[in-house]
Amino acid sequence: MKKFQIILLQVIISCIPLISLLLRWTRLPEKLPLHWDINNEVDRFGSKAELLVLSAVVTVISLSVSLLLLNIDRVDPKKSFSPDSVLPKKFSWTIVIFISLLNIGIIQSSSSYQPGETGLLSGKFIGLTIGLLFAAIGNFMN
Repeated sequence: MKKFQIILLQVIISCIPLISLLLRWTRLPEKLPLHWDINNEVDRFGSKAELLVLSAVVTVISLSVSLLLLNIDRVDPKKSFSPDSVLPKKFSWTIVIFISLLNIGIIQSSSSYQPGETGLLSGKFIGLTIGLLFAAIGNFMN
């Protein structure tokens, strides 16, 4: 798969959370939870626009890291990776998918919040997602 095709697919995957948010925009309340403390209790509320900005920033960070990884052969001063190296591409896909899943989790937790309930971003979800990320990275390091 060519680099342009990889980037295009990653942009599409990264934009899925934003599209999801925009599709449910009119049904969202004006005041949404945006931050949870360690006990999974909401400690900050914000507007729909803040959630959109947060999701957009997370998407831009995801794509920026992906582009850096896909072009690591050009910026690495030690030239440790060749242009055809597979490892940066695997890391790039892992980061895009991981951050997109977290972005979907943030949007889902904010949009379906009910006082007194634990949202999707409970400690178990975060722990499982980060565990899967480390398992994927560890698998690539073999």
